[in-house]
Amino acid sequence: MLVQMLYAFFGNIPHEILGVIFFAALLCHVVMKRWWFKSVFRNLSKKAPERIAADVIILLLILNGAFLAASGIGVSRFLFPKNEEHYFIK
Repeated sequence: MLVQMLYAFFGNIPHEILGVIFFAALLCHVVMKRWWFKSVFRNLSKKAPERIAADVIILLLILNGAFLAASGIGVSRFLFPKNEEHYFIK
């Protein structure tokens, strides 16, 4: 994670590769904990306000991770180039 944040020292390529690895790890974590999504909305009226607030924050963090991945792919210059000379498009 530290290398990921030191973009100025390590450059673009390690930054992008580590970003993809980080997102893959986040995605694996969310998939492994998918049971949590089922329990979030169950018995909502019986939950304490603190628990509801914690659930909302966690959902917002998951959305934040998804938006970070999408915007990272959008600005990528190495792993996801946007020029017309892709090796698989002729």
